[in-house]
Amino acid sequence: NFSRPNFELVADILYWLAQKYDPQSDISDDINEEKDRVEFMRTVVNLFAVKARIKLNAKKLYQADSEAVAEILKITSVLYK
Repeated sequence: NFSRPNFELVADILYWLAQKYDPQSDISDDINEEKDRVEFMRTVVNLFAVKARIKLNAKKLYQADSEAVAEILKITSVLYK
């Protein structure tokens, strides 16, 4: 449910999508501290920008609310094709 911000859920989805897209990617799923969450987000956004040419808004993803769903759909639509 994305009516309330839920970073853990967004991070789990992004991690799973990143592993599906590039199983060799080296992404840490440690998101306990703010700096870890920021690094995780930078790594995921960079992965999809460089390898899949998908431009993601990291700020919307970090907010982890309904705005993040639109960003996640950008990834899923490419993976679906």
